[in-house]
Amino acid sequence: MATHELDITTMAHGGSGIGRVDGRVVFTPGVIPGEVVEVEIVEDSKKSLWRAQPLRVLSPSPHRIPHIWPEADIERPWATRAGGADYGHIELSHQRTLKTDILRDALRRFGGLSGDLVDSLEVQGVPGDDEKRALPGEPESPCTLTPKAGLVPTPRKATPSSR
Repeated sequence: MATHELDITTMAHGGSGIGRVDGRVVFTPGVIPGEVVEVEIVEDSKKSLWRAQPLRVLSPSPHRIPHIWPEADIERPWATRAGGADYGHIELSHQRTLKTDILRDALRRFGGLSGDLVDSLEVQGVPGDDEKRALPGEPESPCTLTPKAGLVPTPRKATPSSR
């Protein structure tokens, strides 16, 4: 499928970055707002929403760090990248900022809430987060038990249009 240069403007719930191509919203995992990335469109069946996989980061965010799980790193070919640890390439303090923004946006748009109640919300760490370099739940990812290799990360599934 086609490749594009994409400016990532925000994060969506679920860990994908959002950019636009020709007016279409493009969801891309493994990226950070502020980055410019080269992506491959892997799903374009919907008129206004596409999905892409990152091929390389052209202009990295200052918040990008080496992924906590090498098997999920953007440097691996996307078809063999393990799923999970979706924020594992982002500094922990910035993960909290991004998740705070997502929570506030959801409460405003879907919950109809506003004012101090929403503005004062902030995702905070719990004891041990900084030492583990992860928020609760981040390291959990699907794995497959194989006869030869034992427990291995499960690669992301290819979409029907990318096969």
